Amino acid sequence: MVGFGLGHQIEALCEYASAPILVVEPDLALLAAALAARDQRHMLESINLRAGTDAEPDVISNDSPADWVEGLPGLLVSPSRPHRALLERWHRRLGSGIKRPLRITVVSPLYGGSHPIALAAAAALQELGHRVDLLDLACFQEARRSLGLFANKAAGRSGLEAGLTELLGQGILAHVRERRPDVLLALAQAPLDAGTLAEIGKEGVLRAMWFVEDHRLMNYWQTVAPHYDAFFSIEGQTAVHALSGYCGGTVRHLPCAAAPDIHRPLDLSAGEQRLFGSAVSFMGAGYRNRREALRRFLDLDLRIWGSDWQSAGPLAACLQRGGRRISSEETVRIFNATKVNLNLHSSAWCDGVDPQGDFVNPRTFEIAACGGFQVVDRRALLPEVFENEREIVVADSIEEMRALTLHYLDRPEERREIAAAARRRVLAEHTYLHRMADLVAALVSLEPERFASVPAAASVGDVFPRAPAGLRELLARLPSQTPFTLNALATEVGRGEGELDDAEGLVLFLHQFSDLYLAEALA
Repeated sequence: MVGFGLGHQIEALCEYASAPILVVEPDLALLAAALAARDQRHMLESINLRAGTDAEPDVISNDSPADWVEGLPGLLVSPSRPHRALLERWHRRLGSGIKRPLRITVVSPLYGGSHPIALAAAAALQELGHRVDLLDLACFQEARRSLGLFANKAAGRSGLEAGLTELLGQGILAHVRERRPDVLLALAQAPLDAGTLAEIGKEGVLRAMWFVEDHRLMNYWQTVAPHYDAFFSIEGQTAVHALSGYCGGTVRHLPCAAAPDIHRPLDLSAGEQRLFGSAVSFMGAGYRNRREALRRFLDLDLRIWGSDWQSAGPLAACLQRGGRRISSEETVRIFNATKVNLNLHSSAWCDGVDPQGDFVNPRTFEIAACGGFQVVDRRALLPEVFENEREIVVADSIEEMRALTLHYLDRPEERREIAAAARRRVLAEHTYLHRMADLVAALVSLEPERFASVPAAASVGDVFPRAPAGLRELLARLPSQTPFTLNALATEVGRGEGELDDAEGLVLFLHQFSDLYLAEALA
């Protein structure tokens, strides 16, 4: 159990538990207060108590994960506290005990900010060694737009969009029944309704959602959350509490991230610097609070990039590309070319900085990964991921955001130092590889026996010592940890040049035979 509290819940557990009880309390001050509150010597003799931030639950091994409980007193503390950090470490250890790569289907939305996150998540899962099917549904966005041919009024259009969602859901269900994944990971606004999710659950698939949105603004989660086994939110305890009241499974905090292969420093040409650069820029959609705030920066060589800026008034002169969507490649160039990147989180109900805002948007991590300097509005969860004034600069109001912008425009060396520190932090802690490793570990911790019961697939290193000479030459070209599969071997053969040798020819023949004749029969 993580979290000692006042000991009441542990006392009750001692009366029923037959197995040894391990209690981990990272907060020494909290433990001292609990022990001073009442005499608990009789209970301390019955448990194994570990204390301090370095306390490791070493009773959990990769071979035989123990049963454990998340102590509610500890979890009432903010997720930035040691209790949450210890739990995340515990989840990772459980996750490392899986004996095989997971089969994971990632479902993207048709459009929107979570679409590139779906692509990045799928790539990270594949890099972690899992077998990933990405259902990239962006190709259906044009069909969604075309529904306007039939009805443009809200009532008629919403009915047609519900029908399209149902159709796409049936396609996803067909994929699940054919591919039999262990996990289906959906990103926010993926076209999965309650009925489709219920059917997917009947197939024995673990259903997970990464909700990279504001639950106060996008409330469709209320209808689908009961049908997910795990719900991951970029928001903090308020959202986790709200979601827990609906979700049929576990709810956890999982922040946004960056993809270093995309979000990276660039050596821009003089032409690119002129095209994308400015003293101050903002990238994002034209929410009301941003429209009001950015008027304060009109005298500072401001450029605005992004969509939904219709009727922008005086900001129209700063709007680039006519307000069209900006590609990821162009976004990276803008972050690199700008002296001060303004990062104001959106709000639909207040002007300026949202006093109740907690989650940290993807742009915060992406600017940092690009080596860009940014001034960001204060968010409750921001101290968890970046240190103010060392890795990032935080403003409590639009007035302070302007003052900080003016301050750092005159201090290029300080900007470079802060931006470099932020990039180091992202690479160390905030990539999609980090997030997907945590997500998989959390999923495995839900059903550790299920995922630990299947032996590990043989790797290239396992097979190499007993492989015939011709095959050894091919295997030597692959990392030893690569799964020994026809697909991996055929991919490597495809990278080669010149005539095929006997082993390469046999691999391609077997791979083609499998694709043509075996795949459907074995599905």
